[in-house]
Amino acid sequence: MILYNCKLVDIDKKNIEKGTIEIRDGIIKKIDSDTEIKEVDESINLKGHYIMPGLWDVHTHLGDLIPDPKNLLESESIPDYTIRAGRNAIAGLQKGITSVRVVGEDYDACLAWREAFKKKVFIGPNIYTSVRGISATGGHGHGTLGAYEIDGPYEMRKAVRENLSKGADLVKLMISGCVMTENEGMQETQLTEDEILAALELANKKGKIVAAHVWATEGVKLALRCGVRSIEHGLLDDECIEMMLKKKAFYIPTLCQTQEVDEISDSGLPEYMIEKKLSVKEIHLEGFKKAYEAGVKIVCGSDSSPLCKFTFTELRHLNKAGMSTFDTLKSATIISAELCSVSNCVGKLKEGFVADLIVTKDNPIDDISNLENVKMVFKDGIKINDLQLGLTEFTNSYYK
Repeated sequence: MILYNCKLVDIDKKNIEKGTIEIRDGIIKKIDSDTEIKEVDESINLKGHYIMPGLWDVHTHLGDLIPDPKNLLESESIPDYTIRAGRNAIAGLQKGITSVRVVGEDYDACLAWREAFKKKVFIGPNIYTSVRGISATGGHGHGTLGAYEIDGPYEMRKAVRENLSKGADLVKLMISGCVMTENEGMQETQLTEDEILAALELANKKGKIVAAHVWATEGVKLALRCGVRSIEHGLLDDECIEMMLKKKAFYIPTLCQTQEVDEISDSGLPEYMIEKKLSVKEIHLEGFKKAYEAGVKIVCGSDSSPLCKFTFTELRHLNKAGMSTFDTLKSATIISAELCSVSNCVGKLKEGFVADLIVTKDNPIDDISNLENVKMVFKDGIKINDLQLGLTEFTNSYYK
């Protein structure tokens, strides 16, 4: 397949130039500046539109619902939950989100969908998953998304081993309090040093990264001292930022969780959740700005569903908060791939890389919101827009 008459958005080099892309067996075989390409079989004239790597959301829960006014999570069956989670992933792909990192999911639904997408039973995004999150007994996340509740390093090791035995790509720890639970504070650290070190001991042996749900400022420092390199949320002070730079840590700020004020106020969430979100709005934003200016690796993650809405909300907030447009795009492509240890083959418009691509009519560098009007999506070199609800050609023919 040849994609021609297009503008190539090179996020790494921060430039845009006209050219063509040859795709073979799902891989970008050749990128050429020659625009005088004759139409051949399987060639697509992109009519001067912009093409760039597919987007990532590295902090999501495919089956989660916040708010959940109908208490759906309390009443739906496991099959219903699993189907809804998959539909969320597929709908995200159709809007250009070609990879997701799932940081806590119930019923092993993320594993089922990861394998279904890999085997091309359905066409969907790449999934990297922690399987179930790990919480202190009664701590943040307990009773939700299948979280393990542990006390002490021995129980931590058991939970980590079980996730890894199922094929987890990373380990997710709930180190501090958050919004969902009424009787906890966002600055409350819950897991202890010996518990965190036990998780890191096993994760490191498997070459897996540990992701820390941690809003608490002192919790961030505890996580970094122990060796955690993926900080999710985070109310950062100057010391946190110095430590993140020294440890070469990644920061997934999930800005939309505190900065999308109108959405939060009208969300239907319980009042205590709204108050907690808005109470840290300023410190969250200030810490993010300092981290970005200091050179911390920022990664795009929304922590909200549906993917096809909130990933773009998060990108807008990163950009609005001061990230350059190229750096904002980098957070949802190149840095995301680096975080998930696949930066050698995914996340760039580069020869030899997987052809996960999106096409927009208008320049995303001029306005980040232009990403929301995606014209085409390619997954592993396959144009997916015409495939109904993410079914592959094989599945479509099988069920006819």
